[in-house]
Amino acid sequence: LMEIRVWREFWEETRRAAPKIGDKEAVTQTVSRIIGAMMADLVAATEKAIADSGVETLQEVRGLGRRLVCRSGEMAVKNHELKKFLMARLYRHPKVEAMRFKAERFMTDLFGAYTQNPGLLPFDLQEKAAREPLSRVVCDMLASMTDRECLDEYRRLFDPYQKV
Repeated sequence: LMEIRVWREFWEETRRAAPKIGDKEAVTQTVSRIIGAMMADLVAATEKAIADSGVETLQEVRGLGRRLVCRSGEMAVKNHELKKFLMARLYRHPKVEAMRFKAERFMTDLFGAYTQNPGLLPFDLQEKAAREPLSRVVCDMLASMTDRECLDEYRRLFDPYQKV
């Protein structure tokens, strides 16, 4: 992360402000400072863009043909650098990809099981599926489940040694 300018700047600021805190707390405070600075920049740059545009009504905003919500040039560069780093090193990290792959498999298999056999659904959702599209009922049910509930349900349905 020290390769990333915005991280380095706020890490150093955090360390100067609280030199005795541990690394974990310094990371938390650094993230908080970055988010705060990015939000403040977004508000200030957007206010400037609105003032510079001369718009005064919602209709004028819609007819402007460009976005008014923006970052300053400097923060846009820093944000892009941070996003590029996070995409390469965090979001596409092999462990994260493995978890994404597993989650996709769980959700696909659960969705298929319930839509192919609605009798697996709880009674109240079977009744709801009689009034609404089955795929919508199943989607809503899966979306409401926690990660743990999805994993448990996957095991219940697909693990032959798991008690039903």
